[in-house]
Amino acid sequence: MPIHPEELSVFFNKLSDELCKEWDNRVDDGKMSDWSFTYKRVRLEEIGSILTALADGKAALTYPAKPAREPAPLIRLPWDNGDA
Repeated sequence: MPIHPEELSVFFNKLSDELCKEWDNRVDDGKMSDWSFTYKRVRLEEIGSILTALADGKAALTYPAKPAREPAPLIRLPWDNGDA
C-alpha cells in the first residue's frame, strides 16, 4: 500500500528530530564528534528536502524499467496419451 508523500514527510521530520536529539546526546557523552553529528544532520536535511518536494508535488518518484530478459529455451516434454 503506497504511503502518501505528505505522511512520509511528516514521519521523516519526526524521525529526524529524534535522531538529532540522540546524536546530540552522544556528542555530549563523547561518543560522537561534532563533525560526525553535523555530517549526519546535513544528510538528513537533504533527504528531508527531497521528501518535502515530493509532498509539495515539485518532484515525482520514477523507477527505471527493468531490462528485458532473454527468452528461455524451448523445452519439449515427452507426451504419453495413455495408449501404451
